[in-house]
Amino acid sequence: LGIEDPFAAFTSLNLRLGVNDYEHQEIEPNGEPATKFTNEAWELRGELTYELQRWSGTVGVQHTDREFAAIGEEAFTPAVDTTDSGVFWVAERTFDNFDLETGLRIGRVEHDPDNDSNKSFTTYSLSLGAVVPLGDGWQLGIVADRSSRAPISEELFSNGPHLVTNAFEVGDPTLDNESATGLAATLSYRGDRWDATATAYYNRFSDFIYERATGTVADDLPVFQFQQDDADFRGLDLEASMRIARFDGGHATLRVMFDFVDAQLDVSGNDHVPRIPPLRFGGGLAFKRGWFDASIDYLRAQRQDDAAEFELPTDAYNDLRVYLGAEIPMNSATLGIFVNGKNLT
Repeated sequence: LGIEDPFAAFTSLNLRLGVNDYEHQEIEPNGEPATKFTNEAWELRGELTYELQRWSGTVGVQHTDREFAAIGEEAFTPAVDTTDSGVFWVAERTFDNFDLETGLRIGRVEHDPDNDSNKSFTTYSLSLGAVVPLGDGWQLGIVADRSSRAPISEELFSNGPHLVTNAFEVGDPTLDNESATGLAATLSYRGDRWDATATAYYNRFSDFIYERATGTVADDLPVFQFQQDDADFRGLDLEASMRIARFDGGHATLRVMFDFVDAQLDVSGNDHVPRIPPLRFGGGLAFKRGWFDASIDYLRAQRQDDAAEFELPTDAYNDLRVYLGAEIPMNSATLGIFVNGKNLT
């Protein structure tokens, strides 16, 4: 539901309601039902957009209610009712030499499990950023933020075999909020022939929530325990593309990418955060002309030796992908046809 100019200084009012009702059963090879999963949820969101004294932005409220249940031999968590309510505000203002952007959200999360006491958490997030045009297509963006996250129900109450992840997962009902302070800088360029973006970031976590392998076995599965420790994340993302050819009805584009992340726990001994992806780089070529388009992309992931305790290093690998597609006009409709090949090496 949307209303234009509902009040003075407010340009629009938007109300959104979403409802989800999901259910599935895991069936054993002999045809017997093993576990039934249900997830009933609804979300209500209201937004007021405003323009006031050179400031523009949105204020709003949001409420989510989720009822999750797993019944059967693969039920690794109890039935849990979760609510998440919050109020938020975002704003931006244009100055002579830069744009200022800021935002704030305060929320309340409550978990109500069947076999345990209620868990409640107050969450918040605050960000402040600036976008500075540098001329000739260059732009610099800087953002600092401080936020907190409530543990999800699986992190709190899991206690059983989770066959999808091939693990026996154990939660910790004493987990506290996870909080983080972050700083990121993005340098970008957009021109007639080529575009490029480079982002460097650093995040300092307090009480970072993660799954740690314990080295023990239960129900013939490795046991993983949710726990908290302080952690540091730093990384770099690079992307660039160049239009190497233009012709009637189309163009050809060359693109390259690179990314890596380094994550360390504030613990003695092995301080590697589990399941961190390795350094990656790659490139691709895209072609489009009229109703036909095609692309070929190559990604190289390096060996990951920064493995956590009881975690094996992973070998380097290559991922080659090819896409061929066509959109064929047919009277008042369009027929889309494509073939997509992945992991072709």
